Amino acid sequence: MTVTECVNHIRHLENEISFKQRQRAELFEMLTSITAPLSEAVQSTSEDKVSSLVAQYVDLSNEIIDTYRRKFNAENEFHALAAQLPPQWEELLLLRYLSGMTFENISAEMGYSREWCWKTNNKARTALQDLLDKKERQKS
Repeated sequence: MTVTECVNHIRHLENEISFKQRQRAELFEMLTSITAPLSEAVQSTSEDKVSSLVAQYVDLSNEIIDTYRRKFNAENEFHALAAQLPPQWEELLLLRYLSGMTFENISAEMGYSREWCWKTNNKARTALQDLLDKKERQKS
């Protein structure tokens, strides 16, 4: 796995969480908009619909929790690898790839020039990729 693939995986999980949260909000809206039925014949159909929506809502909530766990694990893995690098490199990588900051903002945050951030990012990415490669070899 490359650094880019690792970061893209984390971003994909973030997008998946957002999408599922929107779906869950829509289900919630549908659940709260169901009104009391006028007759008994309609009532059983309405109860079936409510039961189905509640089941979908619960399933989606569980999927969201599972996706949060996977994202948390992926971020922890990234943190653990970055923590093996010099502290400034680690901070730069975390700000750039997990916080999504620009080099200009990182420069202001860390108190270094934009050029230093850009050059250090290249060195840190290379070092992080070496750690990822080493980890992959150890798995084999």
